[in-house]
Parts: sequence; structure tokens; C-alpha cells
Amino acid sequence: MRVGVLVFLGAIALSVVIGLLGAFVPNLSSVLQWLLFLMLLLGIVAGHLNITKEEERDFLLAGIAFIVSLQVVLQVSQLIALVSRPLFDFIGQTLFSLMVFSAGALILLAIRMVIDLIRD
Repeated sequence: MRVGVLVFLGAIALSVVIGLLGAFVPNLSSVLQWLLFLMLLLGIVAGHLNITKEEERDFLLAGIAFIVSLQVVLQVSQLIALVSRPLFDFIGQTLFSLMVFSAGALILLAIRMVIDLIRD
């Protein structure tokens, strides 16, 4: 299995951990901030290891759609807060950490694409 795939799977697992910590363990805001920073770094690493030159445009489009979709789901999931606040907190933290991970990969990709455009 490729290292990039393992980084991606690790990021998904870490996002679930972040969701659980954010929902059920009080007073962890500084720990959660560091974990989100780690998610950003993992996104950058995964983007560097997984995305080839030929995949850049497709990944950029898919990544933007993914982040927008997660944002919509996050907004709709606020209805869950009416029923269960901890469940909403878990979903919210998990989705947000996935957005941070994706943003890391997209930032790296966008920088690479801009550099390639400047070179041409």
C-alpha cells in the first residue's frame, strides 16, 4: 500500500478522534487546535505523495466539491443539535477536521499549479 494512502486513512481516523474529543472531553481547545494543525500538515503530505501532474485538475475540482459538500452537510447537521448536542459536536468537529485536511492538500496543489503556470 502506498504511503499516501496510509496518510489519508490516518487522517480519517484522526478526524474521528478529533470529533470524539471535541464532543465528549471538555476544555481541550488547545489540544484540538494542535490536532487540526496536524491535520493540515497531513493534508499537505497526502497531497504531495498522492497527486500526480495528470491528476491535478481533477483533484482540484473534486477537492473543492468535497469541501463545499462538507460545509453544506455541516450546516444541515445543525438540526441534529436540537436532538443531541454531543452528536452534533462530534459530527461538526469530524467534518471540520476533514475540511482542514482537504484544504492542506488543495493549498499545496494550488501552489504547484501556480508555479507551473508561471514557468510556462
